[in-house]
Amino acid sequence: MSYLLAIDIGTTHCKAITFDTQCKAVHSLKATYETINDEPGQNEQNPDEILQQVATLITQSLQANTTIQGVCFSAAMHSIIAVNKEGKPLTNAIIWADTRSSKQAVNLRNSDTGTIIYQKTGTPIHPMSPLCKLLWMKEVMPQIFSEAYKFISIKEYIFYKLFGKYIIDHSIASATGLFDIHTLAWCNEALEVAGIAADKLSTPVVITHIEKALTSTGKQLLKAENDIAFIIGGNDGCLANLGCGAIHPGDAALTIGTSGAVRTTCTTKQTDDTQRLFSYLLTDDMIITGGAINNGGVVLEWFGKMMADNDKTADFNYWLQQAATAPAGADKLLFLPYILGERAPMWDADVKGVFFGLSSQHTQQHLARAVIEGICFAMRNVVAAIEDTSGNISNLYASGGFIQSPFWLQLLTDILGKRISINNSADASAAGAAIIGLYALGFIKNLNDSAQFFKTEKVYEPQEKGRRQYDALFTIFQSLYPKLKDEFHALSKLK
Repeated sequence: MSYLLAIDIGTTHCKAITFDTQCKAVHSLKATYETINDEPGQNEQNPDEILQQVATLITQSLQANTTIQGVCFSAAMHSIIAVNKEGKPLTNAIIWADTRSSKQAVNLRNSDTGTIIYQKTGTPIHPMSPLCKLLWMKEVMPQIFSEAYKFISIKEYIFYKLFGKYIIDHSIASATGLFDIHTLAWCNEALEVAGIAADKLSTPVVITHIEKALTSTGKQLLKAENDIAFIIGGNDGCLANLGCGAIHPGDAALTIGTSGAVRTTCTTKQTDDTQRLFSYLLTDDMIITGGAINNGGVVLEWFGKMMADNDKTADFNYWLQQAATAPAGADKLLFLPYILGERAPMWDADVKGVFFGLSSQHTQQHLARAVIEGICFAMRNVVAAIEDTSGNISNLYASGGFIQSPFWLQLLTDILGKRISINNSADASAAGAAIIGLYALGFIKNLNDSAQFFKTEKVYEPQEKGRRQYDALFTIFQSLYPKLKDEFHALSKLK
């Protein structure tokens, strides 16, 4: 029997999942790596550490299953590494969570040029994007900027080490803020703003692009020869839609892990006039529109550690249980969960977390519930923006760590007022990569054929009880950021 290995390079860890040709996971490995944050706003990772972890997982997977026909990649978006002519990193991988380019992002976002770049690239102007990171790098590390031979993502770095080529898939490229999703080429306006030529970036290729000729370094890293197809794949967000079956109009994939996102699939390339949403490419004619939030499960983790007085009360699940004992709406307590700034729909790195309506009657249980409800309200904010732009969402497919909690799932269902389905996808991004691999190798003839792989296992329906209360609280929640925006920015400027 034939198998496909999916490599998912995430923010905190990498997974290697072996799938059969029916997209059933049969073997899984995982490795973690550290994030460097020694100064405010810094979020970097060692590219060689990630390369070694990925290589180890591939090697172990190939040794465990000698009938693997191909390896396909999913990777987190927005990382950037400056490398010299020999391919040696001049910087760490600066990942999406790095906010040191906030000043450059604000200046560009408020300009006419920034609007044009957004309309052409579909990437919101925000510190997460490689475009803004380049502007920051040019200003604060001019020597490294001028010495750099290429500016690449972590997946590009891995492919260079394995195959000696600088190539980038259209899906990852579409999330850089430097790639014109309409012409499928590097965006001239973005290149001019960044102060680089197109030859400073990798060659764009389709997501089904295959490499087989490993370099000597690649052979040494993987302990393998040249008889396996390596498919470049796409970005993790777009692949998650494919990997949970949300690829038809009206479908949306919803994920809450460390961060969160809602993404819907479109067949036309469109951008939001108010720049609330991204438009990234799954394939050249399949566009994923939506918004990501910085503050998903990481907020509850932060809250648990802050409130903990022993190991038990530091546990993530303990606070889910405590929140379930508080009433819906947490007795009129709201929480803006923006402890890490925020992406969609406001794209503001200066926004902060706020408890609103706090009184002496509120307990830790109320606060815990308000935190979880705040994350859910933030997701509803994104859903509302998507429906303003792309039409009604009729089917929501959930994935991510939060689906292990029936309480959280039902709470989100009630706040959104929409049915949420859970299917049998082992891991949405990895499954999406596996499907691209199966398609590239001819095991399936059309990406729409992937629907056969998924079976709905549970459906959550919104409960009418408390619905009006959540609608009223959401109206207040939505109004708070515009009222506090100037104060957030003033606060960020204080020494």
